[in-house]
Order: sequence, then structure tokens, then C-alpha cells
Amino acid sequence: MVTTLAAEWRQVHTRIGIERANAIAAHLEVRMVLEGDAKLREWGVDTVLIGSYKRKTAIYPCKDVDVFVKLPKAPDDATPELVFTEVQRALVSHFGEQRATEQRRSMKVSGFADDLTVDAVPAVPDGARWKIPQTDTARVGDRWVKDRWETTDPERLTDLTDERQKASSVIDADHSYLRTVRIVKQIRDAHIGRDNKPSGLYFELLTYWAFVGDTAADSYVELLVPVLEAIAIRLSSGVIVTEPAMNQPYAPAPAPEDLARAATVFTTLAADARRALTLDDCEAAVVWRRMLGQNDKVGWVFPIPPGCSETGQRLVPIANPDRGSNRDRGFA
Repeated sequence: MVTTLAAEWRQVHTRIGIERANAIAAHLEVRMVLEGDAKLREWGVDTVLIGSYKRKTAIYPCKDVDVFVKLPKAPDDATPELVFTEVQRALVSHFGEQRATEQRRSMKVSGFADDLTVDAVPAVPDGARWKIPQTDTARVGDRWVKDRWETTDPERLTDLTDERQKASSVIDADHSYLRTVRIVKQIRDAHIGRDNKPSGLYFELLTYWAFVGDTAADSYVELLVPVLEAIAIRLSSGVIVTEPAMNQPYAPAPAPEDLARAATVFTTLAADARRALTLDDCEAAVVWRRMLGQNDKVGWVFPIPPGCSETGQRLVPIANPDRGSNRDRGFA
């Protein structure tokens, strides 16, 4: 019988979950500024959330929230530089140059609680999709020159994520896809490094495709084994994962050496996950604890079950601690 550790996995979902209150306050303030700007209103400004925060695939700590700044009425001949500059102007006029800073294809607004930032991505229509200003050149002075358009469809990726969630197995009274993505991202951060490549989004897409096959399961320990194995196989192939909304290879592609390093790591982790299926709850918990690592909110993400030691040994309870020579006695 497989040891599911269901109670411990419920704690994991909470421990890697993000705090949303400050993120909500931050993105609402930025969106209010953008939607209140006179020029952007002429261009039909409509702001929507995108990215891992919107898709509910972000894990703690959530450092940024992405806002898609749709401008459906921008002039047809508007250049990437012009569109970007108008969004930049609106944000700098409200937040100042220290808080509103330029990036390659977005404006980053910082200075919110929990060190949160909000990235505002300008976009104009491109048929049924959208195109965003992008830069291929080096900085000119203190600016990135927006010299081309890049077609994208982040809202479609959100829709596909919702569809994958609804189609996934129900485990512990909830569909399992989103929780599995967050678990995989936590494992990735613990063993690849949050700031290293391949990115968290890359691993989200690897998980997306892992769910195309038969991923029916009654517990997360049983679900994660085939998912991690599928991820390891795809990484080992060296083939760049497809971004499903655009149906094209993920860009920019991770370097071959980064893919190879990740493949080695996840091949070992997949084998550890399969081995954990054969262990008792104490030993299995140690495997999962090592696999999920730590964060600065709770320390170790995977809790050790009651009655188990940190090294996976079962603790032997003392049957009656009051027996023996130390038991209280009456005076003679």
C-alpha cells in the first residue's frame, strides 16, 4: 500500500502559497493610474492581470505581478517606441523615476509592501492576438530602444491553464494541476535555484505537457512520480518545450548546458520519488522533505509526520513514563 502522506501534503500547499493582500493593493494602484491617464483612455486602455500570479501558479515569495496594458485604439502607425513611451510617461508622472523604471519590454513599478513590484506590459492588437514593444539593441544612453513588435497571447495561456486544471484528477477535494505546478516550481527552486535557468515558467510548461498523458492519481505522491519522470525525459531530450498559447518553442531558449544540468537533477529526483512509493511514512517524508527544500516563510516545506524523527526513524513511545523508581510514593 502506498503511503500518501495526505495530511503533510495539505500543509505543503499552504507553506508554498503566496500572500495575496499586498499584491492586490499594488496592482490595483498601478492599474488605476494607467486607466486614469487621459492619453491612454483615448487609446482604449484596458488593464488585465497576466503571468503566474493570474494563473495561480506562483509560489512564495511572490515578487512581481504582471499587468497587461491593452491599447486597442492606439494609432495603426504607432511605433513600439511611441506606445511604450506613453505608458512610461503615465507611470513616471505618478510614481516618479525612482519607482517607475524601464525594462526591455515593460515598466517596473517598485516600492510596494513585501518588496513587491508590478510589471506593466504595453500591448496593441495584432489580429486576434496582441503585440508588445520589444528591444533587440543595446541601451542608448539610459534607455532601451523599443525597435520591434513581438506577438504574444498571455490571456490564452491563462485559458489553457484553466482548462488543464479542470481536466486534472481531483485529489483532496480539489483538481490537482495547479497544485502540482506549484510543487514542481518549489522543487525546481530548491535544486536549480530561483534565479537560475531554466526558468520557473519553463518548468510550468514542462508540467503542462506532462499532464497531456495519463496522470490520473489518488494522491500527490502517486501523481508526482510520472510527472517528474516526464519532465526529466523532456529535459534530457534537449528539445525546447513548446509554449502552448503561441504553439511555438519557448523563447529565449535555455542554454544547452542549463538543460543538461536540469536533466541530471530531475532524473535523480524522479528516481527518488519512485523509491519513496516503497517506503514507510517516516522514510518517505524525509525523501519528500529533501526534494521540496526550504523557503524563508516556514523553513522546511515538507513536514515530518507525528511519531517520526528528522532522519526518518519511527519514534518509540514510552508506554508509561510514571512507572518505576521515579514514581511518586506516599510517605511511610
